[in-house]
Amino acid sequence: MPLLILPWIFASGCRSMLKTAKSKNARPVTAQPVTVLPVAVLLGVLLAGCVSAPQQRQTVRICTGGDCSIQDASVQTFVPQDDPRASPPRDPDAYAGESRADLQAAAASGDVVAAYKLGMAALSGTGGAKSAETAARWFRQAADGGHGWAAYRLGEMYRSGRGVPRDRQLALHYLTAAASARQPLAANALGVMALTGDGLPRDSAQAARWFTIAAEQGVADAQYNLALLTFHGDGVPRDLSGALEWMRHAGGNGNVKAQTAVGRLYLTGLDTMGQDFTEAKTWLSLAAQKGDREAGKLLEEAVRREREEQDYRRRLAEQSAQTMAYWAQAAYVRELNTTTVYHYWYW
Repeated sequence: MPLLILPWIFASGCRSMLKTAKSKNARPVTAQPVTVLPVAVLLGVLLAGCVSAPQQRQTVRICTGGDCSIQDASVQTFVPQDDPRASPPRDPDAYAGESRADLQAAAASGDVVAAYKLGMAALSGTGGAKSAETAARWFRQAADGGHGWAAYRLGEMYRSGRGVPRDRQLALHYLTAAASARQPLAANALGVMALTGDGLPRDSAQAARWFTIAAEQGVADAQYNLALLTFHGDGVPRDLSGALEWMRHAGGNGNVKAQTAVGRLYLTGLDTMGQDFTEAKTWLSLAAQKGDREAGKLLEEAVRREREEQDYRRRLAEQSAQTMAYWAQAAYVRELNTTTVYHYWYW
């Protein structure tokens, strides 16, 4: 079962309270009219508070694998934190300040990780001279030895012409080698190439396959593109819930366009997916804080709509209390009225 995140409906608690109150006051009450009205009014106040009072702890219902739980409504809880889709990919062999001399000795004996680290050190100028040409040589040694991250770095250098002559064929060669080893950034690069037809024949299905490899490892741009492909049914079966799932992942990993897209969806609703102003404000706030003007305007609208909904619920609760008071004071009919019976004779 795909991960499904459903908005937690706070009003259910109010309905439960009202139902309980009705059951407790179901007996005839005309014998003690003085005590019933305060109870009804008090219940109305409680209901109004239930509707209008700000929630101390916003929650969402998260379901995955058939199991559901209630968690805090923060971006960090949108997916389990041990899910690789929940955070951007990390370079497992990033240069960490090791001695270049020691790394060179290890690389000379065939250590591809050491060769890759030397390439990263030369590319950034950490621990020695900065040289893109030197970095490319070390990356080539590591990539030819099967190091996926080195193949990705070298492929990008050939694609941009940094440190090596620009060469599309070699770029495609090394990027494909890296992506075939499930290197996420290389897979995303190939997905973009297949989606746009830049360097590869345009093929949405192939793009979706590459994006999936990258998206499953937390690449936000791949998650965003895969969400759009899934929404349009381009290269993959159309699935609105699946599209929202990937878009939420992308937004959680910092993609501003995804944050705005998710916020807009919860603001207006889409197809079978309803409105949720709390969710809308959460996502639009993230994007607005990063300077997205559209998100800022939508956030203002979400705040206004939520205020209007709260006012409506407050008025409804007050009217419900008045209705309960009316019913509570209603007296039984205790007199027997003479009913006129008409007899018709047919000739």
